Formats: sequence, C-alpha cells, structure tokens
Amino acid sequence: MLQVAAMRGNLEFTYRDEFQVIPEGETYRIYLDAPAGLGAPSTGKRTKTVIYIVAGAVAAGAAVWRIHELIQSSSGPESPAKP
Repeated sequence: MLQVAAMRGNLEFTYRDEFQVIPEGETYRIYLDAPAGLGAPSTGKRTKTVIYIVAGAVAAGAAVWRIHELIQSSSGPESPAKP
C-alpha cells in the first residue's frame, strides 16, 4: 500500500496506468501489486551469494597456494629476529 498526501497545493499522481489529482490537504491510498514470483529469491540476493562464493573460493585458493609455498620453500619464512 502506498499513501500519498498533498500538503501544499494540488498533487498529480501517476502509477502505471492510473492517474489521480489529489487536492490540497487530502490523502490518496493505492494498493501496489505483489511482485512476480513472490517467495522466490530476488536477483540482488542471488548476485550477492555468487559474489560471496567467488570471493571465498579466491581466498581459499590463495591460502592453499601460500601454505604450499611455505612447505616447499627451503629456507622457510624469514624472521627479523633471526636473519
């Protein structure tokens, strides 16, 4: 539901193919249609999920690569205390 109020002067309101002139001081209510596929995940939610999965896969790959490099390195990690 959308409620529109004209506070100063008349207000011309259009929603889809409905047009209404709302006189000053009056309120107009319009009931909006439910979105298609109600209950289905929105595209924005799906996109965020894919981004999180890709970012997690990249982070896991980088961690595995770093661990592999540390294990294969002959000198191991260098320490400022023991050059």
